[in-house]
Amino acid sequence: MDKRIIKPYVEKFFNYQVLPNLMDFIRIPNCSPNYDTDWEKNGYALNAANFLCDWVDRLNIKDCSVNLLKDEGHTPFIYVDIKPTKNDDDRTILLYGHLDKQPAFTGWSDGLGPQKPVILDNKLYGRGSSDDGYAIFASITSVKACQDNNYPIPRVVILIEGAEESNTVDLLYYVQQLKPLIGDPSLIVCLDSGCEDYERLWVTTSLRGVFTIDLKVSVLSQGIHSGAGGGVVPDTFMIIRQIIDRIENYETADILVNELQTELPKNRETEIEDLIKISGDEYLKNFPWYGKTKPLDPTIKRTIIRNTWKPALVITGAEGYPDSDTAGNLIQPFSKLRLSIRLPPGIDSHKGAEIVKEILEKDPPYGAKIDANILNTGDGWNLSSFSNRLKNILNISSQRFFDNNIAFFGEGGSIPFVQLFNSTFTNADIAVIGVCGPDSNIHGPNENLNMDFCQKLIMCLTYLVSEY
Repeated sequence: MDKRIIKPYVEKFFNYQVLPNLMDFIRIPNCSPNYDTDWEKNGYALNAANFLCDWVDRLNIKDCSVNLLKDEGHTPFIYVDIKPTKNDDDRTILLYGHLDKQPAFTGWSDGLGPQKPVILDNKLYGRGSSDDGYAIFASITSVKACQDNNYPIPRVVILIEGAEESNTVDLLYYVQQLKPLIGDPSLIVCLDSGCEDYERLWVTTSLRGVFTIDLKVSVLSQGIHSGAGGGVVPDTFMIIRQIIDRIENYETADILVNELQTELPKNRETEIEDLIKISGDEYLKNFPWYGKTKPLDPTIKRTIIRNTWKPALVITGAEGYPDSDTAGNLIQPFSKLRLSIRLPPGIDSHKGAEIVKEILEKDPPYGAKIDANILNTGDGWNLSSFSNRLKNILNISSQRFFDNNIAFFGEGGSIPFVQLFNSTFTNADIAVIGVCGPDSNIHGPNENLNMDFCQKLIMCLTYLVSEY
């Protein structure tokens, strides 16, 4: 594949086709169903899916069928099927992404907003820019680049789901229906991961699992004056602190549940050491620290291990308290916290959630009512094998379009789809890549897409689609 042909082609197609349409996609407030109870009624998810399908249809890609599936009670699902250049080519490459978005959240910088696409310093800001709106655009661009420049392709299947940020229920539902049509892919490419810098193509080798629990502590049927009840009624937050201390060391943030622990594989330790050689101190500098805040562990190697192969607890939401500006002297009747617990690869997320639920609910202090409601679970993934052929193709693509070798890293986040597909399509190679890199701030305010990196990743994907 000639870089002199593909590079200008992708750059032009990106600027004239991908960028304006990705900006329009950002404008659609299609929040993932866990964060929008009216998603089916307001129709934003379906609008986004229709928008993406219409864009693909307008391109008139050769031998391409675009199918939008929308069963009652399930989010929209896009299935694109593109025939191979040669009729006797029995290979299938499956490309995956998602169209649902995280909630808007607050804290966006002046002039920016979740549904307000803005380009600054060659970054496209807006919710869904890098997570994961770009995926279908990257997939289609890679096929179009091959077809228009006479590079052969195998059969390409593109799956874009509508509930990745919430659960795997809809993905499993549709994949079970489509499996006879999809067949047995030779290669699966997940485009929902990230990178540690923008200087090379990064390949993800592990992903953490996750489960979410809503922990609610109730002590009163209604709130009462703190003067009347203070010193008599146990404070709900005090009880929550006691309960959470059962599963987490409050001084070190270490998880105390043995069933959520695992050993770090030796090959992953070597990989982490290689990552440190590339990133060095930049690994920690990439976080938007406030003031003099420091990481939990000052050692970079141990920090990376904590982020990829250790369980971790974060409180992501709270209920039962008024805003501080309007808070009166009242003992609240209940407190509710949302606990997000990341898990090392290989840990059964459902079993782990059940164990934590039992620990939280047993022996309630002061006889309080404790409810630990499991909302969702998702298993992690560890790359068990990576064919030399796939590794060589990806490395050549990175050398050609980034002028650097590929690099490998473990992802601290979770993409339950990968383990699901790993067990469903057992004969397929899997490549997990993406654009979520330093400062892209997915899930938070100021989410953005590094446009230079995105274009180079699309060039690498084009090479992969044609050469694999």
